[in-house]
Amino acid sequence: GLARLAVAAQLGRWAHTLEWEPLAATHEDLEGDAPIDHRHRDPLAAQVDAQSVGAALEPGIWALLADAGGAASSLADCLHAHGHRTLVIPRDDPRPLAELLREARRRGALHGVIDLRWLEQTDEAAVVALLACTRTLVADGAPRLAILTRGAMAVRPGEAPDPAAAMAWALGRTIGMEHLELRVRLLDLDPTQHDLAAVARDLVSPDREDLVAWRAGRRRAARLVPLVVPAPAEPLRIDPD
Repeated sequence: GLARLAVAAQLGRWAHTLEWEPLAATHEDLEGDAPIDHRHRDPLAAQVDAQSVGAALEPGIWALLADAGGAASSLADCLHAHGHRTLVIPRDDPRPLAELLREARRRGALHGVIDLRWLEQTDEAAVVALLACTRTLVADGAPRLAILTRGAMAVRPGEAPDPAAAMAWALGRTIGMEHLELRVRLLDLDPTQHDLAAVARDLVSPDREDLVAWRAGRRRAARLVPLVVPAPAEPLRIDPD
C-alpha cells in the first residue's frame, strides 16, 4: 500500500548499481578520449577521473604467477618494453612463493605480484592458491597484488559474466579490504581479445583505479551510480472503505 509506494519513491536515492565508464588508458590517450557522461556523477567522482592516469613507476621487477596458455610470457614481453624486468613463475614450480619473491628482490625493486592463473583455472584449487598467495604476500610485505581475469564482469549491456571467474573478483575485493597494504587491483580482460600491452601500461603507470576492465580496446573503471527506478505503472488508489 502506502508504505510500498513510499519505499519505491525513495528507492532511487538509496539504490545504486555498478556501471563501467571509459577512461583514458595512457597520457597520450587523454586527447580525443570520448567524453564521460557525468549526469549521475558526483563532483568527487569527476575529480577522481581527472586523476585517473598515473605517473610511471621506476623500472623494477614483477613476479608473474603464470597461466599455462602463454599470457604470462606475453605480458612479460610487454613489461620488458617499458624497461621493467620479470620473474615468470610456472604453475608447477615446486619452490615456495616466499623463496621466489626473495629471488626477485635480489634482482631489483619488487613492484608486485601479478596472478594470471585465473585466466584458465577458476575452481576451488584456484581459490586455495590465491589464499595461500595472499598469506605469503602479507607475511613477506610484497607491495602490490594484481589479479587478471577474463570476462568476470558484465561490463557492456547484454554481457553475461563468467560466474567462476567472478569468484576471483569477490575474493580479491575481500582481500583488498582486509589487507590495504597489498593495494589489490582486479583487471578483467575482454573475453574476445587480450590486450596485454594495455595491461602492462596500466601496471607500470598505476592510478587510483583498482577495478578495471577492457572491452573492445577501451579501458573502463567501475562506478557506483544511482539506480533509475521506473515510476509505478498504476496510480495510487485509496479505497474510502
